[in-house]
Amino acid sequence: MSYGPSLVKALRKRYPDSFLDVHIMVEPPEIFTDMFLNEKPSLLTVHAEATPHIHRVLQKIKAAGVYAGVSINPGTPAELLFPILNIADLVLVMSVNPGYGGQSFIPEVLDKVSLLSQKRRNSDLNFLIEMDGGLGPDNVAEAVERGCDVIVAGNAIFGKPDPQKVIADMRGKAREVISHGRKNHS
Repeated sequence: MSYGPSLVKALRKRYPDSFLDVHIMVEPPEIFTDMFLNEKPSLLTVHAEATPHIHRVLQKIKAAGVYAGVSINPGTPAELLFPILNIADLVLVMSVNPGYGGQSFIPEVLDKVSLLSQKRRNSDLNFLIEMDGGLGPDNVAEAVERGCDVIVAGNAIFGKPDPQKVIADMRGKAREVISHGRKNHS
């Protein structure tokens, strides 16, 4: 693990009222969820591909009073999640193959976001759609237009001469899409 439960514990101690979004890429997640839940994250996201019991894992997270997130890799169809969308608080669509930063965005995953957004709308569900990987000022608008509610950006921000400017630019592009209304891409 790059960052383990001890980091969550330290962050929770230092920032007791902050929203801590924890995404664990471990297999099987059942072995690790208690370690993280004990440190009181606000949201705990696990990979659907990492367990045959994703429903049970999400139920356990929710029973602990924590928002439950489920993630899928670029090669995993969004339809795999349909049976558990009613208990998911967040769906994380990976837009790169997980493992390291600095990868290029995989544009084909945008179709998954459109499908999940349509399913959410048609089934009157309330989960958020998050995307992580290769996102920055050049593609954030399209991700939001397709239905993303939460954007994770790393290399697009960190290491830049003016990270605040990059964040402001990305937020501005996202707000512009939202203010003009998202188009239906499904």
